[in-house]
Amino acid sequence: MKTLKDFLKRKNKKNSLIICSGSSPNDKIQNIKKFIKENKKEFDIFGINNIHPEFRKYIDYHCFTNTQRFKKYGKYIDLKNSELLLGKNINNNIRKKVLNGFDDYFNIEYIDIEKTKIDYDNGKVEGFFRTCGCLMIYISYLMKHENIFIIGMDGYTLYNEDILEDEKKSQHWYGQGLTDTTTYKTCAQKDILIYDVLNNLKHQNINFKILTSTLYKDFCDLNILKELK
Repeated sequence: MKTLKDFLKRKNKKNSLIICSGSSPNDKIQNIKKFIKENKKEFDIFGINNIHPEFRKYIDYHCFTNTQRFKKYGKYIDLKNSELLLGKNINNNIRKKVLNGFDDYFNIEYIDIEKTKIDYDNGKVEGFFRTCGCLMIYISYLMKHENIFIIGMDGYTLYNEDILEDEKKSQHWYGQGLTDTTTYKTCAQKDILIYDVLNNLKHQNINFKILTSTLYKDFCDLNILKELK
């Protein structure tokens, strides 16, 4: 079994792009594709969970840490063209069932507990990350990427509850309305935690920017994609 320690020995590109599954990329697909094509040679590209089909062919590394999301969306991983990173909690039986026995992947060992200091030691990450996207920001940092760009990290409550209930907007690109399996109030609590996680990552001097609409506005730069016509 390959580990995070093995993964970090690889030769990496200068920067990274992390593609999450929020709905904000829906209105920027052509801008994002142009951004990827113009910078592909300098980017290691991560896909987090069920990413938009328009971006799947560009992915270098597909990442899952949530067992339920992996069981539901793991079938969309392009195993021929991207490598797989799985959180340690996704057990072998589930992986084999979802991927028809596929066995070539990197096992990511990490601790994810509130108020735990962010650190890395001998193949193991410690800290509080809350989501796979946040964890991959830190792993991208460990890969020594100079700039980390993110799309689709919207936050669960970017849109208010009425808009989601009316299905005028959605939390994920692939659904309608409230697509997370919990209440809007719980989603708001998650967003508070994630904001703190992003602040902690920024305090590690990690240079990351979210390029699409997001609740986490302190970490956002919409101008980069806006300039692409």
